[in-house]
Amino acid sequence: MLQFKQTHTAKAYSLQDFRKSVGGHCTIDCIEYLDEDGNPHIIDCYFKDGANKGKSKGLVEICKDLGIQLPRKIKLEEIRELLSGHSALQNATKLETLALKYKVNVIFCPKYHCELNAIEGL
Repeated sequence: MLQFKQTHTAKAYSLQDFRKSVGGHCTIDCIEYLDEDGNPHIIDCYFKDGANKGKSKGLVEICKDLGIQLPRKIKLEEIRELLSGHSALQNATKLETLALKYKVNVIFCPKYHCELNAIEGL
């Protein structure tokens, strides 16, 4: 069993980092996630070939990659709300994602606990 302080929570990405349509600004190259069975998946955030080669996909295209059907007239906030429950775009930290991959249980300690944080004794 590993223990880490809660301060190690740099999020890999957020739904707020994505735009709705093709060609919008995107801060990451791909989305790595584990499905419910623990199988790893990778979704590219940029087109590798075709007419849109090099452009970011946007949330509409990412939904297609995830197999999610969207209504025709849907707003960006509605897409973000819909995807917020999907395992690919949950706000899991890099540490939590890595722990799931290797089936390690991570227990976070309270930040300033006097008995669990060794620095507090100094």
